[in-house]
This record gives sequence, structure tokens and C-alpha cells, in this order.
Amino acid sequence: MSTTIDVYSTTDVFPLVHQTRARTEELFRELLARHGIDSTLYVTAFYPLEQGEEPRMVPPDMRWTPGLEIGFGYWLNAVWDCISWPECIACDDDELLECNGETAEEFFAWWGDHRIAFYGKKRFLRSHAVNLP
Repeated sequence: MSTTIDVYSTTDVFPLVHQTRARTEELFRELLARHGIDSTLYVTAFYPLEQGEEPRMVPPDMRWTPGLEIGFGYWLNAVWDCISWPECIACDDDELLECNGETAEEFFAWWGDHRIAFYGKKRFLRSHAVNLP
């Protein structure tokens, strides 16, 4: 599973990247709270990084456009954890097929519960990475 979003033009108005980032952060925080995990999670949106380059954050007024390449960074307890939690927490395509037709909340609750059950709560109490990629 990837945090990549395919945008297909049906109107001239696309949502703000910040809205997607904020919703992603909200869903992850709800997941951690539901499992009694006392960790602070922040999600940031940034442009693709070159080796050794500092992150360039996406401005709050940026809208999704076809071909826009950005990444989401996940900060766990103020430490950079990874660029994409699905990269850090593997998810099989078969799992996705079982969840078709659900709301984002329903899917994320199911998916997140499975990830926490598999990895255990301890994995989400601290970051496993200490430096930016």
C-alpha cells in the first residue's frame, strides 16, 4: 500500500494537499488513541528529496494537480520516523481487496488494528529512525 494519490480531473477544483495531510494525521492519531498508545504523531507534506537534501515543505495553499509528486513524512514523538508508514508497515494487496466499499474511517480502523496487532503497541511508542532520509 502506498500513500500515492491518483488524481483524476472531474472538476477544475482539487482539494488542498493540507486537507489530505491533516486527515491522514487525524486518522493515525485516532488509531493510536483507540489502542491506548500515548505517542504524538505529526504528518508533514513535502516535495521529493534528493540524497542529503533538506525537506521542502508543501505550502498550505497547494492544491493537488495531476502529476504532483509529494511525500508525507511521519514524525513519532518529534522524531522523523519514515516517509510513508505503509513503507514502514507493509500491507498486502489482498488485504485491500477485503475492504472495498468502506469509508476511509472503516478501512483505516481495520487496517490500523491489523498493523498494531501484528507489530505490537511497543513499535508505536517510539520512532525507529533517528535521521532524515
